[in-house]
Amino acid sequence: MVYFGSTAAVFNGSVPLRNVRDDTPYPKTHVDHYGHSKAVAEQEVVQAHSPDTGLLTCVLRPNGIYGENEVIHIPRVVRMSRLFFNCLPVYFDRSHLSDWTFVDNLTFASFLAAEALLDRSGPAGGSVYNITDGEPIGYIDFFRPMIEACGITVIPLLYIPFFVLYPFAFLFELVCHLLRPLIRLNPPVTRMETIKIGITHYFNIQKATKELGYYPIVSLRAGLDRTSAWFREHAREYNPGAKLPPKKETRFHTTS
Repeated sequence: MVYFGSTAAVFNGSVPLRNVRDDTPYPKTHVDHYGHSKAVAEQEVVQAHSPDTGLLTCVLRPNGIYGENEVIHIPRVVRMSRLFFNCLPVYFDRSHLSDWTFVDNLTFASFLAAEALLDRSGPAGGSVYNITDGEPIGYIDFFRPMIEACGITVIPLLYIPFFVLYPFAFLFELVCHLLRPLIRLNPPVTRMETIKIGITHYFNIQKATKELGYYPIVSLRAGLDRTSAWFREHAREYNPGAKLPPKKETRFHTTS
């Protein structure tokens, strides 16, 4: 059994995580139920590994899955930008880095992990593996090509520091929670999203490379190109009436 965990299991924003290994300790507390549930599930999957009974398990831990037909992050950013007349006027500290996982890379890793589990005496059983593109990048640099493909203009006019944005995210969550008996609302930004934007977190993939043979078959640049091309083709669905930029020739590169 190959379980898809999440870096949210070990990242709660209390400290930056820079190139951390797969065995980084779980924090005592999490910001949201998602991170807590992932931490609990990862530990239970690892403990369930039992060659004697034939239950062979491992955990793949991606960070920020993206790709064509991504329906969580990009559409939300586009919807918020439409409130500013198809502009994104805010920006964040570009020195805060995170890594991402293109969906093809995660798929490749899942096949490698399943194959590795067939060796009952091998190292994969009961192990946790970080799976990312291996290329940390700032948030605005990551999102820019995809939201521009939807007709959004990035105009970095207003810098919002983390210590300002986080209290607003807390307030948004609180208001939505209090109103839930009357109306179901989703906060425009959550505390965890704010933490991901404002605090560096990226992960070391050397263990997956050594034990599974994993490497990013699609580079970050190629992943962004492919995702941007998909959103360009479907931009009208998320941003009706948008003036789209001229179509550029896209070259998809893979890591050799």
